[in-house]
Amino acid sequence: MLRTFRSRPTLSANQHGDYEEKVAQWFELFLDLLFVGACASVAASLEEDLTWAGVGDFVFNFTQYMAGWLLYTNFVSRFDEPSFYHCGFLFVLLGGFGGIVLGGSPGVAFTTGLLLVRVSIMAMYVNIYVRLPETRQQVWLDLLLLLCAIIALSVALSVEHPRIWYGAVLAIEIPLRGVWMVKQWLFSNGIRIYVNIDHANERATNLVLVALGEAVLAATQNYADAKVVTPRFSLCMLLSLLLSFGMAMFYNTTQPPRHFHALKRSAWTAFFFYMVHFVLWPSLVALGVGTQFIKHTVLHSGHLNKDEVWVLLGSLALGMLCVLWLRVLHYGGRQPTAGTLLVCGA
Repeated sequence: MLRTFRSRPTLSANQHGDYEEKVAQWFELFLDLLFVGACASVAASLEEDLTWAGVGDFVFNFTQYMAGWLLYTNFVSRFDEPSFYHCGFLFVLLGGFGGIVLGGSPGVAFTTGLLLVRVSIMAMYVNIYVRLPETRQQVWLDLLLLLCAIIALSVALSVEHPRIWYGAVLAIEIPLRGVWMVKQWLFSNGIRIYVNIDHANERATNLVLVALGEAVLAATQNYADAKVVTPRFSLCMLLSLLLSFGMAMFYNTTQPPRHFHALKRSAWTAFFFYMVHFVLWPSLVALGVGTQFIKHTVLHSGHLNKDEVWVLLGSLALGMLCVLWLRVLHYGGRQPTAGTLLVCGA
């Protein structure tokens, strides 16, 4: 472990696409465990408040988690960082996400968690800037935008209503960063830091499964009273699992080979690949809330009210629409050829 203390970071991918496949590391899977708690937290808030304001809070709060997740995923998809002190930065990141989950809603604990996430990721980029000089002509943008986000969140700590500052951070980290990377403003020609497509796609898939996990937990939650588990209740469980399994299957059947992936196709398709996921992930968590409503209805021999039906069917429809859009981003406008068919069948 001490031998890796000052290991030099390297790039995860190159322009030619002949880099090795990179699988998710143990610490990324550990981060996924925290997101299980995050999904449960936002799902509980939606279950308690099905008004439009409640849905808005659910989407807004979950977007805060997703923005932090994307910052770290973007880092590990571009760089291999094997040093021991990267684990120190990562622990601060985990503590930040833990604080967000404990805070639950906008407040001091929630803001402090958001701030710790940005501070830890900025420390990671500072290390890259210092130890990988060839990346400086692009990494400066990451540092600048992270600094702006840190300043905004520091201000949010001292105000009574921090939501507007949260929104400013989201605007900096998602549309501004995305469009800047597409347009390559103020970057030297030929300077690129490429994303490891296999790894980025695997991380997006992992978060899809974590979000679907809320529906699986809702369907399979056991009860101390065995009399509750009637044949009707068991059938409800099986149908709920079929719904979640079907969504996972539909999503994974859209996964193309590396050279057909939206992340490789163009900068714009890469940007919209993540934007579609920003809609897909909360819709899958909402599907878990809808599954919970079904279970309670079957358990008490009741009926779903209008709002509960909208949550269930609306989240399912939105999730399927997102999967369709992902397929369009991967394959839209492409014409199959004999060579293409040969590659896909290999």
